[in-house]
Amino acid sequence: MSGSAHAARYPRCGVALEELREPASVTVLAARLGESRQRLNYHLREMEKSGLVLGCAVGGSRPEHRGH
Repeated sequence: MSGSAHAARYPRCGVALEELREPASVTVLAARLGESRQRLNYHLREMEKSGLVLGCAVGGSRPEHRGH
């Protein structure tokens, strides 16, 4: 799925990307956005597949906005 297609399915995509300008764990980011960690993790992985974020690896890595 392209980044724009995912953004259409997940309206908070832009907000999540803004928050990722400063690296944060999924747990911290989910709390800031008022989302469940599991839901946000799913959307971050989808954004990673489309090239919008880097570093959504399991094991404590922090996602980063690619800054396109």
